[in-house]
Amino acid sequence: MRSIRRFGCLAVGLLVVLAGCGDEDGGGAAGTAAEPLADAKVATGEPIKVGLVNTETARGIPGWRVGSEVAADYVDRQLGGINGRPIKYEVCKTQGTPESAIDCANRLVEAKVAFVQVGAEAGGDAMLPILNSAKIPLVGHTAIGQQQQVDPNAVFLGAAIESLFAAPLKFYKDKGKKSITFFFSDGPGAKAWADGLLKPVADKLGIHYDIVQYSPANPDWSVLAATAMAKKPDVIAGLGLVDASCTALVTALRTSGYAGDVYVGGCSKFIEAVPDQAVGVQIFSDGWRHDVMDEAPAGKKAELQTYVKAMTAAGHADLLTTAGGGFGDTMTIARILTAAKGDLTGPGVLKSLKAAKSVDAFAGPRISCDGSAWKGTTACSNSVIFYEVKAGGKIGVASDGFVGMSDLAPR
Repeated sequence: MRSIRRFGCLAVGLLVVLAGCGDEDGGGAAGTAAEPLADAKVATGEPIKVGLVNTETARGIPGWRVGSEVAADYVDRQLGGINGRPIKYEVCKTQGTPESAIDCANRLVEAKVAFVQVGAEAGGDAMLPILNSAKIPLVGHTAIGQQQQVDPNAVFLGAAIESLFAAPLKFYKDKGKKSITFFFSDGPGAKAWADGLLKPVADKLGIHYDIVQYSPANPDWSVLAATAMAKKPDVIAGLGLVDASCTALVTALRTSGYAGDVYVGGCSKFIEAVPDQAVGVQIFSDGWRHDVMDEAPAGKKAELQTYVKAMTAAGHADLLTTAGGGFGDTMTIARILTAAKGDLTGPGVLKSLKAAKSVDAFAGPRISCDGSAWKGTTACSNSVIFYEVKAGGKIGVASDGFVGMSDLAPR
């Protein structure tokens, strides 16, 4: 029932927003380290070998890898590494195919890495049998693949896919909305999957939802927008749409005079493409964005400032919109493993990560990787923040901080 394959590139689209969205060139490895802290500590122990796997084709997110590399450099040069040991990434770039992922898995087993960290990696499921045999955990942000969602050797620090779908119901219910219409792919089983997830949450909240299905291959958004509007919902939502479809949907709704709320999940390019029509449209992320740091709590603002300074010092300020996910994951992993002071072999890393409860994630919410965030999944979080596009293309926070799904998650 949780198969991401049913939605094609849906999970990749979601991961793009969690990275921040964009198509920037990933460039090379991290450059100059950030300015040393007053109490900076440099890691001098034996390096911890970590596999870093990321799809870097035209549809990949090179910035995710770069963010991870810059964060590792920051951890090693400023924070003393992980209990004195620096992070040494063994980078393996893929084409997003099972074959290229398998090749990376074999190479990283031979390199004897302690664990494999994946970024925007579409072929991750294919890696699991090889890594599991070698007792090497797979760690990432969002599980792109059915097996990653449930595999006991995997840990994903971001919000569960299920919570990303269900959170809009809670957010809009809290805003006083009574009905929402979602767009879903017409792929096999998509509606059954959506109903299986959305109905229990909608029933608990007392909000009505409808689903309009579309063909990702050739969507006519003018017709689809009219179909959704005919249901007279308070909210029309597209979640997991590619940027071009988000732009077309927003345009179709605005030009048709739709007066309700518009939500397009993880898209952002529509803001530049149709700036006037974008005003008032809502989007989301499972962490604080660097471009709204002034609205973040003091602690999170400081973390976002650390991110911006480190990326700028490393010569990658141009990647700020896509590198945040990788940077945050590396910082959070280092935070958990340093606090655990456990064995840094594969089994030890997995044990420490799965023991993490109510950990303050970097630029994110408190997370628990013990299976309690969304029962039956490998996700550590069930919380997201909603944002709204303002005049001039600026983005502001639309929710009261993180919208958590703990009360609505399965138990």
